[in-house]
Amino acid sequence: MRYNFIKHCALKFLGFFLFLFLASFVIFTITDLLPGDTAQFILGTEASAETLQSLREELNLNAGWYQRYFFWIKGLSQGDWGKSYVLGLEVKQLFLERLPLTLSLVFLSLFISLLLAYFFSLVVVYFQKNWLDWSIISLLQVGLALPSFWVASLLIVFFSVRLGWFPVGNFIGWNFSSLSGFLTSLQYLVLPLLTLILPQTAIFTRIIRSSLLESSTENFVKTAQSKGLSPLKILLKHIFPYAQIPIITIVGLQIPLLITGVILIEYVFFLPGMGRLILQAIHQRDLILVKNAVLLLIILVSAVNLITQWIILFLNPDSQVADYPMHHY
Repeated sequence: MRYNFIKHCALKFLGFFLFLFLASFVIFTITDLLPGDTAQFILGTEASAETLQSLREELNLNAGWYQRYFFWIKGLSQGDWGKSYVLGLEVKQLFLERLPLTLSLVFLSLFISLLLAYFFSLVVVYFQKNWLDWSIISLLQVGLALPSFWVASLLIVFFSVRLGWFPVGNFIGWNFSSLSGFLTSLQYLVLPLLTLILPQTAIFTRIIRSSLLESSTENFVKTAQSKGLSPLKILLKHIFPYAQIPIITIVGLQIPLLITGVILIEYVFFLPGMGRLILQAIHQRDLILVKNAVLLLIILVSAVNLITQWIILFLNPDSQVADYPMHHY
């Protein structure tokens, strides 16, 4: 069993690198096929021929496409992520400045959404087929149906413009020097987090509720009931732990969608994260920044998916693949 676990983990790790290779090739090909002269776009129409030629040589634009791809991958493997000639900064420096905010939004919203979802799910399962069950599920479905862009705009108008409770834009980064500084930084993220939390809580509650209800029909639950255990103790001690594997699977699938949502939210709330950086780079046709930023996000998403599969394999070693039925949706 232990040998199978190690073997399947190694195969998934190999598949992870194969996927990254294919993804990098696709990203490079798409950006390389875009029409126009990259050097001309960076330096402008009034640049001299000598300056253009110098930049083309620096960016290896005169080499063949396979040579440019090799130079790009070689540079990435050596920690050289290139330079944004539009912003005049190293790409690695930009990522180190922007990535913490994006990851903060992703994992804070994920953590809070899961806490709320577990609470609501335990409540509706304990009071299933009750008015409280239907009320919570109906409210969460409304939250899921509302477009995030519309919710974000509504929150800005009501809580920021009219009430003035939370600021929008001008976020300068986390301040951990004091409690007041941290709370001030957090104020800028309350509305973006709320926008992300609403749909995620609805999705997770629906999945967790379905998983708990399905687990409640297992034979070990009937055995626990025959022993005279209270419904609450059966729910927390027996049903809850058994239902975790499908939940972990769904969480792993939702993180990529959450990262995509963060890109939109950063743009709406004018936050200096990776999402806004990518949109700005696309608008300015900063191809070096675009392809490296997209590849970085793909690496993050793939790494989360790989870790999720490892966790599921660890919890269920008899499973050869970490794929579970999606009927929980």
